[in-house]
Amino acid sequence: MSDAAPVETDRLRLIPASVELLQFELSDRDRLYAKLGVKPPAEWPPELNDENSISYTLAKIEEYPDQFGWWYWYVILRPSDARRPALVGGVGLKGPPDSNGTVEVGYSILREYRGRGFATEAVDALCQWAVAHGTVKRIIGETLPELVPSIRVLQKLEFIGPVEGSEPGVIRFVREFKPAM
Repeated sequence: MSDAAPVETDRLRLIPASVELLQFELSDRDRLYAKLGVKPPAEWPPELNDENSISYTLAKIEEYPDQFGWWYWYVILRPSDARRPALVGGVGLKGPPDSNGTVEVGYSILREYRGRGFATEAVDALCQWAVAHGTVKRIIGETLPELVPSIRVLQKLEFIGPVEGSEPGVIRFVREFKPAM
C-alpha cells in the first residue's frame, strides 16, 4: 500500500499527499505548487480542507506510512495546449478499509473550477483505485442536504441514498462493490 502512484483520468491527475507535500502545504505553499508543477491557484485550500484537516492527514501518514494513498490526493487539471497544469481541488479517503471493507470518500473543488465535472471524475478515479486493491466492498460519502452539487456527484456515480449520516444534519450515500473474482 505504500507505493501509491498518481492516478490519471482523461482530464485530471490525482497525486497522493505525501508527508513532504503536506508539510509544504502547511508551511510554504509556493514550494507545494512547485513540487506539484502547478501554477499557484487564486485561492487555496478548497472549502472543508483547512489547516486542521491537513494536520490530521499529515499525522496519519506519519503514523501509518503503509497507508499512503488511503488519505488525501491533490486534484490537478492536466494541461491542454500550452496551459500549465492547475491545482483544482482535493479528494480523499478517511483511511484504509475497515474490517467490513468500507471506506469513506470526501472531495472539494475550488469555486472557479466547479460545474465542470471535475469532482465526479476525481471521485470516480479514487473509488476505482480503492476497489482495485480487492479489499473495498463499500464506499460511503457524506454531505449536507443543502450541498446539492455534492449530492449530484454521488448520484452520478451510482451511490444510493440519502440515509441518515454519522452526525446530526449529515446525509450519507453508499455504493456497494462486488469482490473481484
